[in-house]
Amino acid sequence: MEECAKLPTTAAGAIRPLVSTVIATTSEGYLDHSLERGKYRASEMPQGFTYDVIYQAYQKCSESDFEFGTECLHLALQYCGTKAKLIQGPPTLWKVTYKRDLAAAESIIKDTLSRSACVITGGSAQAVTLAGALQKAVGALNMELAVIPDLTGENGGYLLKDWNFIQVSVNRSCLSEVEALLTALEAAKQALLHPLVVILVLLSGSDELSVSGRAVEPEAIMDLASAAKLRNILLYGIQLHQSTDTQRWERSVSRVAEITSALIRDRSPALVGQLLQA
Repeated sequence: MEECAKLPTTAAGAIRPLVSTVIATTSEGYLDHSLERGKYRASEMPQGFTYDVIYQAYQKCSESDFEFGTECLHLALQYCGTKAKLIQGPPTLWKVTYKRDLAAAESIIKDTLSRSACVITGGSAQAVTLAGALQKAVGALNMELAVIPDLTGENGGYLLKDWNFIQVSVNRSCLSEVEALLTALEAAKQALLHPLVVILVLLSGSDELSVSGRAVEPEAIMDLASAAKLRNILLYGIQLHQSTDTQRWERSVSRVAEITSALIRDRSPALVGQLLQA
């Protein structure tokens, strides 16, 4: 105990206000007393300890502590004299205890990851114009877009902070562009934590988009997507046809925004490799 007590503050944990009132019951199942909710907090995760503190606390605690799941922060206080620093957690914070909590946690993670995306234009004037229109359209869907010409220099930082990427292609090298993006994402190792989304938006003036003089086959995109999926990167395609009709063009852009938002939000494996039409 004395050895532990000499340590500085070496434990911390997240807390949240109590939603339910904590009560005690009699052996017959009647109310005995309740605690004043305003004076107490719910202990949540994560919790952090230096190795020495949690190790010594576990070494000294009793079988009863293990059996009844005593709060680890309390073990550090009881057996090491370490007062944990308590930090107010966000409303979305709670312990994953039951199977249903996993589904709720997945939903929150997807929502967090779907709030923003990085649009890569390649410097093309047409792509920049489309990116600007998409930026405005997705704003109505509570999503933010960062528009950049490429991922070189300072723009390379987006590889480490974004989870969604939109490659706009208007030339004959669209597959090579997305291949380069996939290679850069793999090198950044972001996909080790959560699946990344890459959406290839093909802007064409006719019903056929070509690469090096050859039409892009859906199988080529599917093969690329299948390989990317093994690296935890979900690749989708959207084809958008240019139109001189302003209203038709605006409807098409809105459609691209809706499809993009849905793909990023749902992260559906079933649509990986599909070339959707806007």
